[in-house]
Amino acid sequence: MRLTKQAAWGCIAIAFAAMITAFSLDGFIVGIWIAAVLGLLWGLGIYHSWSWLTTLEISISFGLILFGAAVGFSTPLLYTSLVFCLAAWELDHYNQRMSAFAGDDSMVMLERKHLARLTLVSLTSLGIAWASTAIKLRLSFDWSLALGLIALVGLSQAIRVLRRAA
Repeated sequence: MRLTKQAAWGCIAIAFAAMITAFSLDGFIVGIWIAAVLGLLWGLGIYHSWSWLTTLEISISFGLILFGAAVGFSTPLLYTSLVFCLAAWELDHYNQRMSAFAGDDSMVMLERKHLARLTLVSLTSLGIAWASTAIKLRLSFDWSLALGLIALVGLSQAIRVLRRAA
């Protein structure tokens, strides 16, 4: 079994555990059942390499997360669910792209490098999302625009560095 497929199952487990926890804290029983069924179906879809199901699952999962955010459920848990849903979706697509090279021994190193990068991106985005729920700032439009431009320049530099490294 491929390492990335196991990581995708782990991401699904974490994503839906966080979603179910967010729903259960506010007593949303229907959401708990929907999330549990979606998580099981997504795991089954990854096991059988059903790409159509994975795309459908992430769309429905985003809908549930958006509903939870609109209603006012636990934001850090919903962020966790969102990040790990994205990671599971990306890992499933990675597995589909690399299925042609299943017998190649060099794939293990490539998978580990991909997992390391995805872990770094996921944990960084999760940390920023959690920090954003704790920080309350009132900024004028000018400061917001300046910070947005700085973030854009930083993101473009990060992409440039990653392209050189790859």
